[in-house]
Amino acid sequence: MAGYGIAADVPARWHARMLRGALHVATVSLPPERRPIGPTLSHRLGLDDIGLLLFEAAPIERVPFDSSVYRMGPARPFAGRDFRAHGAGPGRHSFARRNFSVDGRYFDLFVESGSSRPTSNRLAELNELVRSLEIEAGDFYPGRAAPARFRRAGGWVTTSSGTVAVGPSTYSIVLASTVRYRNRLNEFPPHGRSSVYRATGSSSG
Repeated sequence: MAGYGIAADVPARWHARMLRGALHVATVSLPPERRPIGPTLSHRLGLDDIGLLLFEAAPIERVPFDSSVYRMGPARPFAGRDFRAHGAGPGRHSFARRNFSVDGRYFDLFVESGSSRPTSNRLAELNELVRSLEIEAGDFYPGRAAPARFRRAGGWVTTSSGTVAVGPSTYSIVLASTVRYRNRLNEFPPHGRSSVYRATGSSSG
């Protein structure tokens, strides 16, 4: 299976779907695209099932991006000890994760097992898939997108991240305030010494 510069060999009898900036793979049938993939897939997993979700992340202009959490190089295979229980999952499900970067592209890889630890056979199939992942360098999401806009309103000031490059997931930040917004665009609600709250307080005093 391949698309958007991402390729993978899916194990026999596993189900897979390639989307813009995402790869969904599971030992059970995948939920419809219109449904939230994480919780919906989680409730379908039986004791011997595994679900894998790969998402591509990308820096967005004027929005802080912490690349230090991504390990350089292909995703490492999983061991049974990598799987940990999580209170948000149903039953005895367990979860494992990899963050990695290849050829300037960043990926978050999430794996969920329907049991506290996947069987050796399932783990071998999972690692077969992980090792087969191939990432191609390049821009597979060309173009730029304009930010959303608020209608003009008296007494309100707007600011935005401006036109941004299209990416695996594209979003812009648009803010409106009754005073000039002085914080970083992704710092909302604002806080700190230079926050808009401080400006609001001084203007009303």
